[in-house]
Amino acid sequence: MQPQNVDPEVQKANELRELASSAEKFSSKLKELYRTRNETESVIRSLERVPSDRKSFRLQGEILVEQPAGKSLIDMQAEVVMISETIKAAEQQYHATTERITMLTQKHNLQLRTQ
Repeated sequence: MQPQNVDPEVQKANELRELASSAEKFSSKLKELYRTRNETESVIRSLERVPSDRKSFRLQGEILVEQPAGKSLIDMQAEVVMISETIKAAEQQYHATTERITMLTQKHNLQLRTQ
């Protein structure tokens, strides 16, 4: 919480900096999520071409798990759905943050400086 004796313009500038930092973090996380989803979809395409009873190995956390390719395929398809839902939520937060940035810059005539 900011002290009450701080100039309102300084408070708005600080809020803008915090929002910009938050937007940058969302952008970075979104890129990571897209990359993970693309990699998982690539593995799914590979698993679709092998018999479902064939052995497959999957790293879950730090443990290597052996299971049939059909089971791995189902798990990875569910993972893509979860990643997609996470992307959707992160995109909504990112857009809300950028809209707030736009509103602050226009309403208070502020500018972001990139370093």
